[in-house]
Amino acid sequence: IKQAGVRNGASLFVTLLAGLTALLYRLTSQDDVVIAVPVAGQSQFDGGGLVGHCVNFLPMRTLVDGEADFSELLSTVKGTVLDAYEHQSYTYGTLVQKLQVVRDPARLPLTEIQFNLEQVGGAATFAGLQCSIDPNPKAAVNFDLFVNVIESADGLTIDCDYNTDLYDESTVARWLGHYETLLQGVARNPQTSVGRLPLLTSTERDLLVRQWNDTHVAFPSEPATIHGLFEAQVRRVPGKTAVIFGDQQLTYAELDARATRLALRLRELGVKPGARVGIFIERSLDIIVGLLGVLKCGGAYVPMDPTYPPDRVRFILDDCEAAVVVTGGDLAKKWSFGSAQVLDIAADRRPIEVETVTPLTSLLTAADTAYVIYTSGSTGKPKGVEVRHHSVVNLLRSMQATPGLTDADTLAAITTLSFDIAGLELFLPLHAGATLAIVSRENAQLGANLLAELRRVGATVMQATPISWQLLIEAGWTGTPALKVLCGGEAFPRDVANALAERSVSVWNMYGPTETTIWSATARVTAGTESVPLGAPIANTQFHVLDARLELVPIGVPGELHIGGDGLAAGYFKRPELTAERFIANPLPDALSPRL
Repeated sequence: IKQAGVRNGASLFVTLLAGLTALLYRLTSQDDVVIAVPVAGQSQFDGGGLVGHCVNFLPMRTLVDGEADFSELLSTVKGTVLDAYEHQSYTYGTLVQKLQVVRDPARLPLTEIQFNLEQVGGAATFAGLQCSIDPNPKAAVNFDLFVNVIESADGLTIDCDYNTDLYDESTVARWLGHYETLLQGVARNPQTSVGRLPLLTSTERDLLVRQWNDTHVAFPSEPATIHGLFEAQVRRVPGKTAVIFGDQQLTYAELDARATRLALRLRELGVKPGARVGIFIERSLDIIVGLLGVLKCGGAYVPMDPTYPPDRVRFILDDCEAAVVVTGGDLAKKWSFGSAQVLDIAADRRPIEVETVTPLTSLLTAADTAYVIYTSGSTGKPKGVEVRHHSVVNLLRSMQATPGLTDADTLAAITTLSFDIAGLELFLPLHAGATLAIVSRENAQLGANLLAELRRVGATVMQATPISWQLLIEAGWTGTPALKVLCGGEAFPRDVANALAERSVSVWNMYGPTETTIWSATARVTAGTESVPLGAPIANTQFHVLDARLELVPIGVPGELHIGGDGLAAGYFKRPELTAERFIANPLPDALSPRL
């Protein structure tokens, strides 16, 4: 480290100070770093007879450019140090007064970080004694962090005092480890840019990149499609109730027959494998019939909510080039769907049901598109996310294991079809051989009605946003001992989580963007005071927190979450530029997922 500094015209003190400056920049993502350096203050007093430890602090302010080489930072810090020592008799207190900074009695002004290099010569020698030199223990210090580096014949020892109201020992020890790793990187190559100096040892990196992301689960390769999972249950439990809506219900065999007949009609209308088919249906049994019918005929469904404005519906249909729209009843009469053919599932139901059911040969593979779902378009026009069967199948198999669903469960589905999380509600029960209870729009929006519906169908699992769960609580729900609560789609408030934990058998926080197929992480939540965590990645999913340069950040350091694995969507429909911008090649050479 000393030699690296000398080669760049800097002393060991300047090199270590610059290293600490670089570390703080990397830990905080703040490019304006101020560190106080102590200097002897006896010279500030006139007259003789002064005895004591008199210290003045020089605040060293550095504006850090993360793209600049560390050697450039060394030069900057060297200039700052030389300038500061020219004015070392100007006291810290005077400076604070002159700057007229707004004072907070709980904090030191200007900076709360101190750095010092302490040089210890050879071991003290006394006849007949072996001696070693150690720093004096302190009961208290003024600064929140005081990094003191001790140079001796044995090398450098890093000693740190820290505010225990702010930091714990493991955090500070981890930071000092990053400091050591960074300095070793400086010693190897001072021309490395500040933003790319190493912070992690190989062991730490392996923990973050591979060990914590070792989520591999070897699921069966078949069935490889969403409807294939459903058809496997049809063969296993054909007479069991598959779906209920109000006082209507269908067994697995009846649902399969209806969906197959719809698929045949869609093929008659010219729906080819890969073609997009709009689903524009009020909540009813027809929703699940429509989805399975589209998938069985080889199409990719495009869900739309009947509450959408007409302009949005037309935009989606035009953008996805929908071949057919499956709708029904009043919707088919009142709405215009442009050039798309219209299949009125309600009007066609009787002739469809009298046809002989001909088994369909599956035309799809795991790599084919299952659905194209349009986001809200809050930053512009809505964009379609194209999701493959493989990604949905991986999600369903993972969710069946954790949080868990068995064929004894009844899942109450309350989410509008245009919200991607509805896919879990509709397909997971049919994959597990459970019962799907579709709740009407009216009952889903009123807490008292929803509570009555849950009791009527005997729901054991429900997924909803925190707002919907709050509606239930406000409606007087005191608890359902057998109910498993899945909560996602928004930040999960702690008070809501605690209330749910008191009222159910288990509570699960669900997290994931549309682009990674509904959910990417789960966490079982118990009562507490801390914020609700996102949880660990689901099966065959990887999480990496990276900085603006796509460098892996250490534990506890802010960054941007990048998600990889089997859940990644194919991309944005007909928007290759946006797909290339958002779905990137994994910059971590030792990572498990090629895309993020």
